[in-house]
Amino acid sequence: MPLILQHSVVGCQWGSLAFRYAGKPYDVRQASDVIYDEDVVNGGEKVLRKALQEAERIFAHCGAVFVVSGCVPNMIGDDVDGILATTEGSQKLLHVKAPGYAGNIDSGVETAYLALLPLLRAAEKKEAATINIFGIMNDDPYADNDLEELKKFLGSKVKINCALQDCSLRDIAAMPQAELNICFGYGEPLAKKMQEKFGVPYINCAYPYGVAGMQKFLRKLGAALKVDFAEELSELETAAKKL
Repeated sequence: MPLILQHSVVGCQWGSLAFRYAGKPYDVRQASDVIYDEDVVNGGEKVLRKALQEAERIFAHCGAVFVVSGCVPNMIGDDVDGILATTEGSQKLLHVKAPGYAGNIDSGVETAYLALLPLLRAAEKKEAATINIFGIMNDDPYADNDLEELKKFLGSKVKINCALQDCSLRDIAAMPQAELNICFGYGEPLAKKMQEKFGVPYINCAYPYGVAGMQKFLRKLGAALKVDFAEELSELETAAKKL
């Protein structure tokens, strides 16, 4: 699992930790270089470089560090990309520019998704009936359960290669092997880039809430992958009648 390193003030650190605790409080790997007043005056680049050196020492096994730059370093003009480009180490260093004044939570999610592109590796062939899922979010306390239920419905007919809230770096790198990308509200900019660069098509789907939502999703997925979900749709119909 990669490390999230916030280049920002301490309030951003605690705010995002609280956000992530809703989903997986037992699996949060996040640090902050904590910019202070003197760094606002003198620049925070020295603090960031030191934090990256510490990340290399303590978290070298993570494989990748996502540096999320907040409001203050972007307002004072810290050259985050320059620091990442000139910092030596064994980890991939990826910048997510996310000052709160520049957008909202939706645009922030899309920016974070797009930051994954350098990690993707071209595949010689696609794995039939294999999908990636964008848009199941870690702030949702039911995310893991939703994903498990979805896997039950798909059974052996469709394999989930990577659901982005629950992937290793190896899974992310292998995303171009999938036959289709699914966007549940988020991820279309990344899906478009993957279609252009790796030839992986995508479909936008409403989050499959309830019986009717799951029926609609299975029909759309089945049409895109040419997979027959007649049996699963019949079971959902029976469940709906019982309800």
